[in-house]
Amino acid sequence: MLNKSLHRKIYLHAQYLEHRLASNFIFYTFIIRCLHNDFIANLLNNQAVALFKKQPN
Repeated sequence: MLNKSLHRKIYLHAQYLEHRLASNFIFYTFIIRCLHNDFIANLLNNQAVALFKKQPN
């Protein structure tokens, strides 16, 4: 049987890793969402520019 302090250390380490994983996941989804929004914004911007150029002065 594991002694209590070692068991506690393993438990805390697992908690820490879980927390790191969760925060990294949130961080990466945030970055992906930002990149995705930039991509969509660029597409819309390009379409707006194209429409503007098509219009006669």
